[in-house]
Amino acid sequence: MHPLLSRLIQDLNWPHLTDMASVEAHLATPGIHCLFIPGDPVRNLETADAAVILPELHIAFQRSFDCALVGDAIEAKLRESHGVLKTPSFLFF
Repeated sequence: MHPLLSRLIQDLNWPHLTDMASVEAHLATPGIHCLFIPGDPVRNLETADAAVILPELHIAFQRSFDCALVGDAIEAKLRESHGVLKTPSFLFF
């Protein structure tokens, strides 16, 4: 995992959603949610940028939404189910 993605989980304590059940459980909690779909950081150089920008947006919007990182195993399924074509992506619910 890219170090900037690991930082989101380890330092910022964002949930790492690795299966669809964890996504559904996360989205079932009250509030506004942002799921960060990083894509492949080797192919998508923007992934590292997005991993820096999203925490800043979270702060700028006074933490009015929560954030979670989507794992590789479910990334494609989640993107397809919501019509997202590109990564990195931020999905707001």
